[in-house]
Amino acid sequence: RIPAVNGLGPELVSDACQALLRLYPQAPFAAAWWTDAETGRITYSLRSRKPGHPDGHTNVNDVAKACHPDGGGHPCAAGFSTFAPVPLF
Repeated sequence: RIPAVNGLGPELVSDACQALLRLYPQAPFAAAWWTDAETGRITYSLRSRKPGHPDGHTNVNDVAKACHPDGGGHPCAAGFSTFAPVPLF
């Protein structure tokens, strides 16, 4: 299962995802998403622990690319935007 939070803007994403990873050490990564009220575009932000972390690491860049063709970032922080909800579980 992926811990996730909705409704945050880009300002709080990193802090919220890091808090979720601390609360759920068994989770492979954490996610946050929000919807732009004007366009309806949904932005997803994914965060993972660093490689070698005792609780594990998931390359969220690969996850973002698998979820959407324009997704990307780096192994510990990535994201994508779309107009349709994407299941992360």
